[in-house]
Amino acid sequence: MAFDSSDPVALEGTWPLVGRTAVVERILAVLLAGSRAVALHGASGVGRSRIAAEVVEALEDDGWMSVTIEGNPALPPVPLATIAPALAPEMSAPLVRAEDGDALFAAARGALRRIGDGRRLLVVLDDAAAADPVSVALIARLAEEDGLQVLVTLDRGDPEPDGMQSVLTAESAVRIEVRELDADETEQLLVLVLGATVAAGAVAELHRVSGGNPLFLRELVIAASASGALIRGSRSWRLGDEGVGSPGLKELIRGRLGGLTHEELDVVQRLSLCQPLALDEFARPGAPEAIADLEQRGLVRVQEARGRIRMFLAHPQHGAAIRETIPRARHVSLLAQQADVVARRNPSPADDLRVAVWRLDARRPSDPDLLLRSACLAEETSDHRFAERLVSAAISSGADTSAAHLLHARLLQRLLRLAEASSAVDRADERALGAADADAVAVQRAEIRRASADAHDE
Repeated sequence: MAFDSSDPVALEGTWPLVGRTAVVERILAVLLAGSRAVALHGASGVGRSRIAAEVVEALEDDGWMSVTIEGNPALPPVPLATIAPALAPEMSAPLVRAEDGDALFAAARGALRRIGDGRRLLVVLDDAAAADPVSVALIARLAEEDGLQVLVTLDRGDPEPDGMQSVLTAESAVRIEVRELDADETEQLLVLVLGATVAAGAVAELHRVSGGNPLFLRELVIAASASGALIRGSRSWRLGDEGVGSPGLKELIRGRLGGLTHEELDVVQRLSLCQPLALDEFARPGAPEAIADLEQRGLVRVQEARGRIRMFLAHPQHGAAIRETIPRARHVSLLAQQADVVARRNPSPADDLRVAVWRLDARRPSDPDLLLRSACLAEETSDHRFAERLVSAAISSGADTSAAHLLHARLLQRLLRLAEASSAVDRADERALGAADADAVAVQRAEIRRASADAHDE
């Protein structure tokens, strides 16, 4: 098949989804049959998120509504950090301000019912292993008690989140493994993208080096095209004598970053730490133009849902590769800047939570009440280590009350840091305002003494 060698080839756009029809159809069948949960496992870059997006599009064409919630490995596991931004358009203040699981459940149920508006609703929990435990537990409870249907994606080898175990192991739940492309599927994808046949040797080499991983294959082809290793002949594509070598995926991604402008690099760095971000949350001049160029190059995706436009990096692997190149001082500076930008914009309760998360990771003072509520929620999920970090940050930010120090003491005791727990009880005693505070201090002091005695006996 001859073709005009001057025709442009858009390698950096969205590539077709190949070899996944059977998986998409199976997920649709089990969800339409009423299954509460589908767990989609596969290596990073194999196409789990793209498959989930195809499922969502098909269901929405059939009258469903959907909410996609994405775990973010760049963020500390602050309670609600995963779910709050996704529910922000329909979220009432209690979702962020609630201090117990029942209030959270009621607020989230109300928000999702408003989004669903009487239609069947699917929640996609993408990259579930990076989601905070409170968000995971909340989604699981909604699935168990309110009939919510969920599609969960997990990296191959990642354990299913503890809070989702009962949902993902239920009789109607389905587990699906997304495999890598085989050689024929790799060839089909290359032909679709390149617009012409590809020499058998080139297909074999690209399939071998990529391992059939679509994201790795895409980055390999882009790099090989840019370097001149992938050559367009009169009838087909072939590789030069030097081949493509065996670079790692992160090295390929970082190679593409080398050609970014200062404005584009600022956008991708902010997204790697703080995504999703709205267009008006980029303070640097030239950001809109940079985002448009990055979207065209396949590094940024733009999502519009219920009247809101948000920006994401195109793939979690891009985020990981970018974060590893950011010096710690720049990391802290970006988080602090982004918190200040959002805090100046008449922030919603969900925005308040994002600001608190970023400032916590930047070691900056934050809203002590929000940190204290978050510590209580983290304690409910038995994440005592992170709850202790939150309450410590709350106290440092101004929550210098007997109740805050008592919570700190209780968490320190559970972590078996008993000397620190005793000091925290003393501080709670100093700040006690009445009989109720004094009684609580006495109870906690007795608990610490009992734990100390038990530790001594052992």
